[in-house]
Amino acid sequence: MTLTMFAPAMVDISHTMNTSLQLVSLYTTFFSIGYIMGTLVGLLYKYLNRQLTTSLLLVLTSVSLAGLPHSPNIWFIYVSAWLIGVGAGSWNSIINVWLIEIWQHRSAPVLQFVQFMFGMGTIFSPLLLKTYLSGDRYDVITARYQLNARAINLLANYTVIDNDQVSDNKNNYAHQLWIPFLISGICQSTFPVILIMLFAVKRYELPTVPDATCPNIPAQSDQLKLFDIPGSPRRLCIALFACWLSTYCVTESTIMNFGATYLQYCPLKLSAQSAAEIVSLIALFFTIGRGVSIFVAMKLKPQTMISYHIVLLYISVCLLLFLGQYNRTVLWITVVCLGMALSALFPAMFAYLSEQEHFC
Repeated sequence: MTLTMFAPAMVDISHTMNTSLQLVSLYTTFFSIGYIMGTLVGLLYKYLNRQLTTSLLLVLTSVSLAGLPHSPNIWFIYVSAWLIGVGAGSWNSIINVWLIEIWQHRSAPVLQFVQFMFGMGTIFSPLLLKTYLSGDRYDVITARYQLNARAINLLANYTVIDNDQVSDNKNNYAHQLWIPFLISGICQSTFPVILIMLFAVKRYELPTVPDATCPNIPAQSDQLKLFDIPGSPRRLCIALFACWLSTYCVTESTIMNFGATYLQYCPLKLSAQSAAEIVSLIALFFTIGRGVSIFVAMKLKPQTMISYHIVLLYISVCLLLFLGQYNRTVLWITVVCLGMALSALFPAMFAYLSEQEHFC
């Protein structure tokens, strides 16, 4: 919910702030910076309790998300984006490691299930926002072009264009958006509360070091793991995996974060409500794909799943670029393909990496 909450409301937030869409879209840049820093927090879990640290970061994420519509200026949005990114990056890195530690070589279906629940949240956010979105109204289009022309100057000191109509719209947009963001923040805050309760009841302990009797590692294996090969380029493989994962994240982030805005300005010129519906539909098939992948992962190897999902992703992107932005029917087909193509890649990548290393 948190990751897909801001994107459909980006146009409305730009009206709320009386600033350009270019400046508002920098939200994703600050979010990504925070996300990178959040993943590095995982290095501190050797010294800090991961349950309490993660809980604190998720609380900051919830508060920052709920307060976004009340931002007094654009820099408040940037700081909120950074805090949300830190919390999301920390959670996304630790949850995968956590599951691999617990489930070992059986982690692939479990990783798919967790990402399936992530997909459920991506469906809910656009639907929650849909009723409260107004989009780019005709009576502020002139002001929009003026703001875009002065985007760089506004970053330092963006007082607003002298336009009473725009000021009225600002109050209307802000009044509508606080409700869905508050609901999302409350939903998000339930998870750190649960983690704190689990910490009080039963603290998590690291699994024991693997040995010959470890039940999660077969005694006789006919498959030699990559990192078991003497002299294997471990660091290079991990660096290549990180680059590989980043290309997927760029694709998913672009579609989920800018899809709704793009659809409002592409040749089809969809309304804000229709654009939110499209993003929600992508999330729907994204979730369906992850639900199916739970069972597929029990039968197919991760590398096989990765291969056919990447092929489908290339086909989907080509359809969107050359046909989907001009034809509604092709757009709907593309949406289905995009959701299914993105669905299993992230957990399958982690499952593949875990197969090359022993965890116990």
